[in-house]
Amino acid sequence: MSLNTKGLSCAHCKAYLFEEDDIVYCPVCGAPHHRECYNQIGHCALETLHGTENEYSKQEIVSAEAEKKKDTENNNKEIEYRCKVCGETYPIKEPKCPECNSPNLSHIQMAGGFYDPFGGIDPNKDLGNGVTASEAARFVLSNPHRYIPKFAKNKKISWNWMGFFFPANWLFSRKMYKGAILATVLLIVCPLLSYPLTLNLFNLGVLDSENYFEMMQLMIEIIPKISPLAILASYIGIAIQFSVRLVCGLFGDRWYRNYTINTISQIKSNSSKTEINEAFRKKGGISFLAFMLSFFAINYLPQIILSLI
Repeated sequence: MSLNTKGLSCAHCKAYLFEEDDIVYCPVCGAPHHRECYNQIGHCALETLHGTENEYSKQEIVSAEAEKKKDTENNNKEIEYRCKVCGETYPIKEPKCPECNSPNLSHIQMAGGFYDPFGGIDPNKDLGNGVTASEAARFVLSNPHRYIPKFAKNKKISWNWMGFFFPANWLFSRKMYKGAILATVLLIVCPLLSYPLTLNLFNLGVLDSENYFEMMQLMIEIIPKISPLAILASYIGIAIQFSVRLVCGLFGDRWYRNYTINTISQIKSNSSKTEINEAFRKKGGISFLAFMLSFFAINYLPQIILSLI
């Protein structure tokens, strides 16, 4: 008799029964026993209850079978997950939301961590112009837990390391193209301004020095031979580069907040409900391609320009 043994115990020794156990069932009431237990006593352990209202019920075995069937159905049923950012419901096995591309937080939580996409801010908090933290998180998409609290605090100055080390690249990746283009132009001009000094140092053999100490000695000796304009232009280039980094590091979060809120407000005003998600994808999130293209432009375009001069 092959029945599910889940939740059942031997009528004699009371131990739980497993499918791999050698099990026999009472032919009268259906009570399960280990074969060894049944043979030991020679009859059903509940024999005294046969024919009474307390007789072992075969329905308990049927119920166990029904429970097994229910478990199987639940396992086969596709579990759904509700996105914490946009509220869309989708299969839990998917790594991200099909509507807003936010990560499936259940995957992160199952891995032993906890992720709050709003950084502790109420999702319904108005960040300005009727834009909620939830909408801003959908728009920002990448690292919203960092940006949403900064948007909520609305400080004029905060620190952004990406803005400092990669000012133009970061602006491009966040699709703030006007500021990104200006920063890129300035950063491309900087090595061009330093080129006359570099050329002078090369022609005078300074760059061929074997060590730093020797290079410094040569520079001290040849400074009178170098054009003051070349030195001035080099200092201006260094100043411009540092200024771009510093300004973007200090005000980058503020710019991004304004860009996010203004863009979302425009999208909500000019787009239908079904078009909003697509507009968020186009104007929000990050562009890794723009980041890389600007990186190569800043690092290699000056060399190309100088080679053509």
